[in-house]
Amino acid sequence: MNKKLIWTLVFVLVASLILVSVVSAKSKLVKLEVVNKTDQSVFLSLTGTNFYYLAVAPGKTKTFTVEREIYTRTTYSCDKSESGTVDITHQLRLVFTSCYNDAPNWGAPSLEKVHINDSPKGVYWYYQR
Repeated sequence: MNKKLIWTLVFVLVASLILVSVVSAKSKLVKLEVVNKTDQSVFLSLTGTNFYYLAVAPGKTKTFTVEREIYTRTTYSCDKSESGTVDITHQLRLVFTSCYNDAPNWGAPSLEKVHINDSPKGVYWYYQR
């Protein structure tokens, strides 16, 4: 076999291994965006393989990077708390609405409006009670 051909095959093999490892490492993480439209801080406690405690100040938006997983969660908002699950296996945006009015609608799956007493329900929603 030609040396040039062997070196080309080795290069392609090494490049493929590096590409596969980089892609798989990046795919373990996902973005979680939390929009706080309340007049108080919002706190999310996520428990799964890892533990995250996320805080967002009133009127602010924060983007977090977490591992893809379905978490058991406790949410603290508007002087209340609620527990349930949240599926963060896909990019997710949670919009916490005003403490004094119900959410006008639930948004859409992956862009979900959350009011502590009126969070979305059903199989298509990632944030669940």
